[in-house]
Amino acid sequence: MTQDDDPLISIITVNFNGKKFLGNLFNSIFDLNYSPKKIQIIMVDNNSTDGSVEFVKKEFPQVEIIALKENKGYAGGNNEGFSRSKGKYIALTNNDCVVEKDWLAEMLSIFMQSTDNSKIGVVGPKVVFYYPYLPIQLIANSKNQKVMGDSRKSRRLGVQIYDVKTGNAENNNNY
Repeated sequence: MTQDDDPLISIITVNFNGKKFLGNLFNSIFDLNYSPKKIQIIMVDNNSTDGSVEFVKKEFPQVEIIALKENKGYAGGNNEGFSRSKGKYIALTNNDCVVEKDWLAEMLSIFMQSTDNSKIGVVGPKVVFYYPYLPIQLIANSKNQKVMGDSRKSRRLGVQIYDVKTGNAENNNNY
């Protein structure tokens, strides 16, 4: 497939007061191994008060902004983005994501490899925590045990989470 044949992809991110994350997200999207002419980027802003909209207008004028007058939440924000999307495929990102260079092409290849891609509805990437924002320390054993949540709804997952701490792992500073 040549770049001219690549389908248009709409990338939607919903934002609420996430200005501090948006630079990393959009820089990673603009660095994708995918034709920039075949990417529509939509940011749905849920009535942020941290200057997110102004920042994106100034630093990333290629991003289409839907500035909502009220916070419609994640699902409502994505629905607003869907209504504006033009792509054959739609990719959803969170505002605090950083995507890898081949993220989009790899997911698209799943659709393209299928002989009947009409049966594939959703493809999801592997999600890993981006170091400076949310390092997680897990202590677990390998026994099958009930884990997390309402005991009436618990199920065996093979790992029990004893303690989750957020913070800077290098300095052991908790937020």
